[in-house]
Amino acid sequence: MTVDQVHAMIDGFVGQLRGQGAQRIVVGGQSLGANVALSYAVARQNIAACVMLAPGHSPAYVSRTYPDVAGLLEKAAAMVNSGQGNQLFKGTDDNQGSKLSLNTTAAAYLSWLNPRGQAAMQAQAPLLPASIPLLMVMGKQDPAFNCNEANVYRPAAKNPYSKYIVVNAGHRDTDFAASAQVVSWIQGLPA
Repeated sequence: MTVDQVHAMIDGFVGQLRGQGAQRIVVGGQSLGANVALSYAVARQNIAACVMLAPGHSPAYVSRTYPDVAGLLEKAAAMVNSGQGNQLFKGTDDNQGSKLSLNTTAAAYLSWLNPRGQAAMQAQAPLLPASIPLLMVMGKQDPAFNCNEANVYRPAAKNPYSKYIVVNAGHRDTDFAASAQVVSWIQGLPA
C-alpha cells in the first residue's frame, strides 16, 4: 500500500464519522502512524488537529544509514515511471535501528522511503497549515528524542494551541504514558 492509498482509507473512516454527525476530526498515530497522521493533515487540511505520538521512521535517516537505498529508490522510481509500480520489489528499510528487508511493490517502497515524500516527517512538517494544531509527544528514552522536536515539531507547530509533551517512556509505551494528557489536549481544542 502506498501513502496515498492509506490516505484514501482514512478518507473512508472520516466520511463514516462525518456521516454519523462528527463535526471535528482529529487524526493521530504512534510511530509510523504519526508520520501518516502528519501527511494526512498536510494532504487534506480539513481536520481539527493532528496528534503525533513517538513519531518514528525517517526515510532521510534510512537513506543516510544504508548506502544501497539511493539506488533502490532510483530503481523503484524508474519502475513506477514506466508503469511497473505494482511489480514486486525488495528493498532496505530500518525499524528502531534494525535493518529490514522489505518485500513490497515498487510504488509502495518509493512512497514510504522517499526522503522528500509524504511519509517523510521532515519534508511534511513545514507544510502543515497554521490552522491545524499539532500535539507531539516524545518519550525520554525514545531513540528519536533528541531530533524530533527541532526537526519536526518546530517547523510544523504554527498554531498557537500546538503543544510538545515529554513523558518518561520509550518508543513503544509513549502512547500509554501520555494518554490522559492527549485526551485533555483534544478536549481543550479551541472551537
